[in-house]
Amino acid sequence: MPNPQNLLIFAQTFNIDVDLAASIVVKTTLVLLPLRAMAVTR
Repeated sequence: MPNPQNLLIFAQTFNIDVDLAASIVVKTTLVLLPLRAMAVTR
């Protein structure tokens, strides 16, 4: 998970609400974790 400062930068960069940015970061993290795990096991 990114630290809170990165989340605020993400929200400001794309001009979106912090809550929306947080949900996007959480969802993309949940999607990428299994992919990263598969890449490590190969």
